[in-house]
Amino acid sequence: ESDVVVVMVYGMDDLVQKVAALEGVDVVISAHNRADANPSVQKIGNVSTVTAFAQTKQLGDLRFYLTADGKIKELKNTLPVLDKEIPKEPTAEKLATD
Repeated sequence: ESDVVVVMVYGMDDLVQKVAALEGVDVVISAHNRADANPSVQKIGNVSTVTAFAQTKQLGDLRFYLTADGKIKELKNTLPVLDKEIPKEPTAEKLATD
């Protein structure tokens, strides 16, 4: 049993809507090769959805705020730009080059 069910989807809005309609889903994180990512949290019924930015140009920072009984109270999403200002992480860089 889980308190929150998060589903990651690679596809357009029609697929996101189908997944959001599944019973028990709380959050859908979608990605597709598109440049119109909106960092705001959208709602499809009671399901919260967010979209990742194209080509991993931005890192998603999705924060969950829960009630005492484990239900989602609020979600906040930001998309920090990945650029030279973010220091390299040697372990991750080694994994990416191996």
